[in-house]
Amino acid sequence: MNGLFQDLRYAVRRLRKRPGFTSVAVITLGLGISATTAMFSLVDRILFRSVPYPAGNQLVSVGVTAPIIDGEFLFARSYMMWRERQTAFAGFTSSTGVSDCDLSEENPVRVSCGAVESTFLPTFKIQPVLGRNFSRDEDRPLAPKVALLSYGLWQSRFGGDRGVIGRSISLDGQPTRIVGVLPDDFEFPTLAHVSVLVPEALDESIVQRNLMGPVVRVFGRMRAGSNITQTKAELETLFQDFVQSAPPPFRKVLRLQVRTIQDLQVHDARRTAWLLLASAWAVLLIACANVANLVLSQSVGRRKEFAVRAVVGAGRGRLFRQRLTESMVLALAGGLAGCGLAVVIVRLFVVLSPAGIPHVSDASVDFGSGIRDGTGSGKTFNGNAGDCQHTGGATLGTPPAVDCYAGGHGRRAALRRSAAGAEPAEPANRTAGDEHAECSGGEAFAGPTQVSGCSKATRFP
Repeated sequence: MNGLFQDLRYAVRRLRKRPGFTSVAVITLGLGISATTAMFSLVDRILFRSVPYPAGNQLVSVGVTAPIIDGEFLFARSYMMWRERQTAFAGFTSSTGVSDCDLSEENPVRVSCGAVESTFLPTFKIQPVLGRNFSRDEDRPLAPKVALLSYGLWQSRFGGDRGVIGRSISLDGQPTRIVGVLPDDFEFPTLAHVSVLVPEALDESIVQRNLMGPVVRVFGRMRAGSNITQTKAELETLFQDFVQSAPPPFRKVLRLQVRTIQDLQVHDARRTAWLLLASAWAVLLIACANVANLVLSQSVGRRKEFAVRAVVGAGRGRLFRQRLTESMVLALAGGLAGCGLAVVIVRLFVVLSPAGIPHVSDASVDFGSGIRDGTGSGKTFNGNAGDCQHTGGATLGTPPAVDCYAGGHGRRAALRRSAAGAEPAEPANRTAGDEHAECSGGEAFAGPTQVSGCSKATRFP
């Protein structure tokens, strides 16, 4: 442990003595790591995280696509017929969308109200943190008005008062009774911001009156073991009935659409997110390559230092550990700088980003990715002897410095001569194969590996 602290102190002292090199290396690494960390934090939810619902992979958006309406939809009459006849879903629900509404009691404020069916929360397996869901009887056109508050509105407007259940508020000028509070992590499936949930109150009589009714968005929870292909096959009969009821000019352009909620949310942004993440990784690789070249140029001047250390008894492991420690200190400094800059980048992006990017408002820096990037940078600087012959060299070249240390009496003599400032003498019995395997110039003592094959190192007789 004392040796490790000595290595750390020595590494920090060396970096402080070279402020120009250290500043350029840390800034270069920080820029690469900050770009990668910030971009990963922005696209993490789009590419890698599941939707915030229990068994979210079973939830799908269902409907018909047509050129006249964006996204899949059903008319209320068709939805009611599908709801009665479908067998593909364990839960089937609808929403007429999100619109502005006025909370017009004292200190009036405009909020967003989502109109959903009474089966909406059960289908998504969401439980109110306070109170209850509205019932089917409350989800009728002439039923008394009820509502569920979002967690944010409950905290900001009512101060988190648990006695809010049963209180009457004025919503769009009509008295509305609060029956529940939604969880803090509640998310509407279309990603629309929702402050209040109210019953959509579809009129069941439109089926008998043969009216199309309003447009609704339909969501379902597939049965256990089902997949989207099977579900679409089971809905095909219902879809054909819908096609036959449509005007003839539209029949050829109607398509049945069944897709996951995650695909509904990020479908158009997925490819862009992958491109942005790939470009950020390319920036990180370029930064690592630039820092590698900086360290390479610094290491060339350390040949005599390694030679002296070897002469006075530093072993293979000791030299390796020192170089590894220096690399990790530099990588850690770059990682810390990168994480700090990533926070600024993400906050600016959230403020300045255009509307329509999914989950961008919830983006925050994932410091785990910054730590992984910083650690990866440190690994890039050190490499290993086996990789050198394939990749052209590890960046900090710890292996050749150590590998050229060991190997026999002739090599130790060469180290002593190098420490004294003299050129190593040519061994009398060296073969052509030995000469071919030798690294040129001072590479036996230089920090970085120079060329492919250098990891095999010089073998002095």
